[in-house]
Amino acid sequence: MSKLGLGLRQPLLRGTLDSGRAYWRNAQIWSVSLGRAKDGSVSNPIRRWRTAGHSNGLLKRRRPLWQPLGLLVALAWGAHEVVVRLVETGVAPQYVRGASLCFWSLGVVSFLAFEALAQTPNVRNLMVEWTLVIFGYTLATSVFFLPYLTRMNREIVGDSDSFQVVWNAWWVERALRSGQSLFFTDLVWFPIGSPLVFHFLVPVESMLVMILKPVMGLVPSYNLMVIAAFPIAGAGSYALARAMNVGRVASFVGGFVLAWSPFLTSRLSWPDLSYCGPLAFLAAALMRAIPLNGEKPSRRALAGLALAALFVQFTGDVTAVLAANLVLAWLCACMLYQRSLWRPIQQFAHACFPALLVLLPYLAMVIRFALTWDIPIRRHGLKFVPEPLSYFLPLARGSVYSHWLVTQFGLHQQLTMLDLACYLGILVLPLAIAGWYCSRSRPEIRFWCAIFVVFLILSIGPRLLFERVPVQFLGHSVPLPFALWQRLPLLGIVAQSGRYLLLGYIAIAVGVAMLVDRLRHRLSNRRWQLAVVAITLAIGIDYAFAPNLVTLPDRPVISQHPGTVMDVRIYHGETMYYQTQHGRPLVGGYLSRPVPAAQRLYLADPCLAWLMYKEPRELCGAESLRSALARLAVTDVFMNPGDPRGSELGLLGFVSQYQDDRVAVWSVPESWRQIAPAELGMRR
Repeated sequence: MSKLGLGLRQPLLRGTLDSGRAYWRNAQIWSVSLGRAKDGSVSNPIRRWRTAGHSNGLLKRRRPLWQPLGLLVALAWGAHEVVVRLVETGVAPQYVRGASLCFWSLGVVSFLAFEALAQTPNVRNLMVEWTLVIFGYTLATSVFFLPYLTRMNREIVGDSDSFQVVWNAWWVERALRSGQSLFFTDLVWFPIGSPLVFHFLVPVESMLVMILKPVMGLVPSYNLMVIAAFPIAGAGSYALARAMNVGRVASFVGGFVLAWSPFLTSRLSWPDLSYCGPLAFLAAALMRAIPLNGEKPSRRALAGLALAALFVQFTGDVTAVLAANLVLAWLCACMLYQRSLWRPIQQFAHACFPALLVLLPYLAMVIRFALTWDIPIRRHGLKFVPEPLSYFLPLARGSVYSHWLVTQFGLHQQLTMLDLACYLGILVLPLAIAGWYCSRSRPEIRFWCAIFVVFLILSIGPRLLFERVPVQFLGHSVPLPFALWQRLPLLGIVAQSGRYLLLGYIAIAVGVAMLVDRLRHRLSNRRWQLAVVAITLAIGIDYAFAPNLVTLPDRPVISQHPGTVMDVRIYHGETMYYQTQHGRPLVGGYLSRPVPAAQRLYLADPCLAWLMYKEPRELCGAESLRSALARLAVTDVFMNPGDPRGSELGLLGFVSQYQDDRVAVWSVPESWRQIAPAELGMRR
């Protein structure tokens, strides 16, 4: 018993009476608002409580962070597994599974937040500072959305891919209420189902929409979630600059680079990419928890790193891969700076172990799905590979200059694709270079310069292109380092090479912050203020963007008979939105990763292949089609208006149930419906 609890070296009863007076003082500390003591001084109540505990011998030696954290994670994991078994056997109601997941997740996050704030000198000032930072970025970003405010209560920001995110929020709510696994769905790619750990489920963003939806409605809550990406990105860059001891104003100005970067503004329909701020938070936490000089990190820094790792993992899949690249690069930097191989590895193991503990349950699930499911690794060839013009001109959709540049100079239309948004900035990049040069003596700045160069080269892709055609040298295309990097496990798994430039934008933000900070010491106060305004305007003008909005489709009318819905428009965002309306299992679907087992099942039947993949070209026989659809309990078939297969279905007796400018719904003839609802047999 002497080794249990908060590091007690004596039995728990010993010292309880002697420390009663100290605990009474601690209760008084907690009773005041955010640590304002009786004498009027402001302090952190968590820190005061622990200081009092040490002074009374109750906390003479605190255990390492990983020990109580590992115990809490094991308890949470085990308790949740027990709840899952109780729900599966019918002992507990279904909603208890979702409640257990939320409760234990919140418990782990609260523990880490408690540890991260325990050594903060002044919590009140910290909260005021971050409130002003978030409000400042939100207010500045709202300027770009002012022309669209009247439309944002009925249209969502993004394009048709945004409907996938709407489906994510719908699925998270459905899974939490019905007791299903959050990371596996049986409602898409029926009857096989699909794991969602390889799909950008983005639980944090989805739960934000789910929470706000009953109060604000679907469209405003979704748009608010999208707009929140801007202040989060700015705040992440602000935290990174502050971790490098940059002034507050300079850090705030540098944050606009990441908040308004083309990487974010061109990818508003993909929250797993637009929520790039958590990666900057991770970079800040990494530099605090693993100093270049090898100093021992504080408990607060380790807890902050674990929190940042959770934030990155559950807000985006691509940013998690980029985080792995960043961690590896920082490890190499520590090895070079310390001129040691083994010591930095030990340093990383000690600092990253708490983060690994909190991610262990999720990583174990990912590994299990990766070993048991055939998940393809996507290779897009050269379609999504940027070219030199993508870096020097704002050509990607989302920029206010894109349409004019493409039409004025007759450029290739494919250069406007969102994944080619790699514009560095003819105004912003020189500012960053000046900041890097002024602070070149600092090892952290040299690290970020190297990050910019390395990931700029990787973002160009496996082959050098010009006007969407590979550049030939001596009759051969020019190979680039990404051709090798994309073969590396985990580090090169992102197929779209331009996405690696996110780390380059973070480096640019650091450079701009450094420039503003240096100008503070070289200019008079008035001139420095003018320089701050001018640099902020330069960032806004160079990275000016215009968000795209899309209306939600109308709810289609389908037959009232129970069964499944087949949508032959695979890889179409509206497919997923329609499921949020009818709620039935979907034959087909649009997720980040297709399910090869389901594809093989569809292709094995000529009639299903004719419907889903337009192969074979000839019309399927009525009896064969009836048998194929009956096996999957299909009651309605969704397709594009004007699809020639629709008229062919009409000849077979299908009924035109609904049609608008987006979708046509054909219902299966009454005589074909022979499948009872109990025979659907969906997997859980």
